[in-house]
Amino acid sequence: MRAPSTRATAWLLVTLAAASGCIDVICLTRLNGYFASVVTGNLVHFGHALATADARSLMGAVVAVGGYAVGVAAATLPLRRTHRGGTAVPPW
Repeated sequence: MRAPSTRATAWLLVTLAAASGCIDVICLTRLNGYFASVVTGNLVHFGHALATADARSLMGAVVAVGGYAVGVAAATLPLRRTHRGGTAVPPW
């Protein structure tokens, strides 16, 4: 398998960064101040919502942290099929 070109890699990185920023904006505005990708801050929000019994804020924390956990689990599935030499076997 050939390595992607530098131009393709740069385009992909810019696209992923823009998508990540868009998702964070959506989550910040719809989940009562929670981020899609920053778990440490979300756990602090979760603890505060739990301590103050703020149901709306607690639901945002559960969605943000739970979504992150599901994303990490889904992203690691292909890594389970990695050979010892470090080369990944495509899941298809």
